[in-house]
Amino acid sequence: MKKVFLVLIAVTAMLALSFTATDAMATGQIVGGVLDADGNGVANAPVMLMQTNAGRGERPYRAETATNERGAFGFDEVPAGGYMVTAMTRELGGARAELRVIDDEVTQVRLVLQCRQEEEDPGVGAVVGMVQTPDGAGVVAARVRLTPMRRGDRIRPMTTESDRDGNFVFQEVPEGIYMVEAVVRGGIATTRLEVVAERRNQVVLVLRRAGDRGGDDDRGDRRREQRERFERNRQD
Repeated sequence: MKKVFLVLIAVTAMLALSFTATDAMATGQIVGGVLDADGNGVANAPVMLMQTNAGRGERPYRAETATNERGAFGFDEVPAGGYMVTAMTRELGGARAELRVIDDEVTQVRLVLQCRQEEEDPGVGAVVGMVQTPDGAGVVAARVRLTPMRRGDRIRPMTTESDRDGNFVFQEVPEGIYMVEAVVRGGIATTRLEVVAERRNQVVLVLRRAGDRGGDDDRGDRRREQRERFERNRQD
């Protein structure tokens, strides 16, 4: 009988603690609206709520909803704390805001969607160069290709041919790092070039036999030529 009495006391204490913890949980409400750039409500826009101040080892509170036909939305019984609320649409862009939920209060927020601003067009420069044989003679009708080296560049490769003196020109080349390649039957030349806006960026391509990487002396000569061209470009 005594054991049963002790068990009943323990169960009663656990229930009391449970009710106390539930009653002590501080919650509030969030109400808001999603608007376009003209101030009109956006219907059916997805809205996401993420807690930003969860304790160590605690799972952040998350919730999702969508706006009604007037662009309004709400979250009920949100634990008190800091939050990030985000709205996003494919056509109108996105918006987000930080807010704080206070116990038994209503927190209001307004999200104005904005499209991501397009990046400014890069400046442009010219690339002028020459395709030569190892003894310095110009090479006619060499196919020259200019290819951007950075991944994600939306710039397409450019191609041209050298004239009867071995000269070639690329006009209005967006600034950046490029691979310059010249190819003729049995010969090839490649180098890297930084195109600087509003300048004539010079390059010399010395052909070697296809499949021949050249010796240490050739590589040293090419490095010296590249350094000399770089210094000339800086002085222009």
